[in-house]
Amino acid sequence: MLDTETKDKCKYIIHGASTAAGAIGLSPIPGSDTMPIIGIQVSMIIALGNVLDISIDKSFATSLAKTALAKQAGKMIAGQLTKAVPVIGSGINAAVAFGITETLGWDFVRDYTA
Repeated sequence: MLDTETKDKCKYIIHGASTAAGAIGLSPIPGSDTMPIIGIQVSMIIALGNVLDISIDKSFATSLAKTALAKQAGKMIAGQLTKAVPVIGSGINAAVAFGITETLGWDFVRDYTA
């Protein structure tokens, strides 16, 4: 179980990364957001590892982020396809990017503090 201070730090990191991923997901160009979002997720995992006192290198964090994206591939593809609809499509993609990043962060915390 996490103490309140550690949980608050995790919440700050996860919400910040999710918000950034969502903002990048607003890009109207299909596929242009994938690599920046992975970068945000990798940074989030490394930051969470630091808070939880878990040694994580960049390659491990990248692997976790790519695995999460692969599991959510259908949602990501649907989000990219919705970009064909101006404004609304970008909003949907932003929500998908936010949700996937938020889920990845809390799954990481749950898996490594259980």
